[in-house]
Amino acid sequence: MKPRPLLLSLSPPLVQLLTLALQTIPSLLADLFLRVKGQTPKYMDMQQRAVLLRDIISKFTRTSLYMKSEKAQKLIATLDDKDKVLFPCDTRMISWRKYMPVFYHGVQEYLLKSKQ
Repeated sequence: MKPRPLLLSLSPPLVQLLTLALQTIPSLLADLFLRVKGQTPKYMDMQQRAVLLRDIISKFTRTSLYMKSEKAQKLIATLDDKDKVLFPCDTRMISWRKYMPVFYHGVQEYLLKSKQ
């Protein structure tokens, strides 16, 4: 099955509902179809691995972290304007809405080894 677009939610019940509706039920139906054709089911196993991965990384994706970075900030302050353009280091400028799909694509391609 083709990876779906990234959906973001801070609501655990909504995540569970979306997982059921968009992953579990389609995987069960696809495996049922494979069984009817006499083939080995595989989609529920894939879906369970995806949920396991989601649960493993949830500690990092649900938690706000604060890290002291005074030394790094001092180093960044020494950059001239040209270097600041070449090496943007201000984490406040990160667009998380743009970053998360890129992160998701990286997980798909490099951790799960699936081509989109």
